[in-house]
Amino acid sequence: RIERFDIEAKVDGTPNQQQMQAMLRALLADRFHLVARIEQQQRPVYALTLARRDRRLGPQMRPSTAACADGPGTCGVRMLDGALASQSITMSRLAAELSFVGRRVVDRSELAGAFEIDLKWTPDTADAGPAVDGLPSIFTAMQEQLGLKLEPSTGPVDVLVIEGVQRPPAN
Repeated sequence: RIERFDIEAKVDGTPNQQQMQAMLRALLADRFHLVARIEQQQRPVYALTLARRDRRLGPQMRPSTAACADGPGTCGVRMLDGALASQSITMSRLAAELSFVGRRVVDRSELAGAFEIDLKWTPDTADAGPAVDGLPSIFTAMQEQLGLKLEPSTGPVDVLVIEGVQRPPAN
């Protein structure tokens, strides 16, 4: 049985993301007696690899020439339904941006540095199905446009394990 709760909390100042997470954990521990931990488990992932053995990049992926203020991979990523573009992105950052494919993506490309990319695919295609409106699935687009491949694999994934939780007392 699913129960839903509305939680209202006020924060003094403007805490950063790490502080907000700590405050939320403390609130859930106090109100719900939540006891949880993170553990690594071997789970299905996608490995981001080179699609070609000769290490040629696809036509929409070039080494970056952008001078980013904070170093390679920090020029920003623009992502809309079915499109992802960046002037300077590392493969580890690209792997993180691809979380919408339904599994964690792990960079195993062995490509160093940052790249310019312009990737277009049919949004909401979780498999390598047929193209819609002339655009391929994300899996086909990765190969054709970037010279990269998303291969099913297994790898360590952080999993939230809930050891205990209770219904909160009335206000």
